Amino acid sequence: MKHYIKDYILEHLDGLKGQSIYIGDLSNELYSSDNMTGSITCNAGRSQDNLREHAAEFEHTVAYVKDNFGDIEAGELALNLLRSPEKAECCMVFTYVDEVLNNFLGKNNYKGENVWNEKLTIDEDFLNWIREHLDEAIDEGFSIMEEYTL
Repeated sequence: MKHYIKDYILEHLDGLKGQSIYIGDLSNELYSSDNMTGSITCNAGRSQDNLREHAAEFEHTVAYVKDNFGDIEAGELALNLLRSPEKAECCMVFTYVDEVLNNFLGKNNYKGENVWNEKLTIDEDFLNWIREHLDEAIDEGFSIMEEYTL
C-alpha cells in the first residue's frame, strides 16, 4: 500500500506544476479528479480485491473517519465495502494521501518557511522537495494511521 500511495502522489503531483494553490489544500488538489467520480478504479470487482488485500488499512481508515467525523460516517464507509467498493477504496486512498501530505507539510518548512497557510505556485523546486522527502512522509503518515483502531 505504501508503494501505491507513493506512486499515486507522484503521478498526480506533476499535474499541479504551474498552478497556484494553498499548500494546506495540496492533497485535495491531487485528489480532485478521483474525488469527483468517487472512484479510482471504476471497477467494483477490482476495488473489492484491493480492499481485501489492504483490509488493515481500510480498518484504520474506518477508525479515522469514526474519530474525526463520527459513527454515522464511519458506518456509511463500512457499508460501502459491500455496496460501493469503489467509493470505499477511494475514501481509503484519499485518507492516506491526506494524512501523508498534511502531516508532512504541516510539520516541515519549505526553504525555511512554514508554507502551510500560504498560496504558492507549484514549481519544480517545490515538487523536488516533496519527492525528496516522500518516503519518510509516507512512513510517518502510515505510522499515524496505524494508531487508529476500532
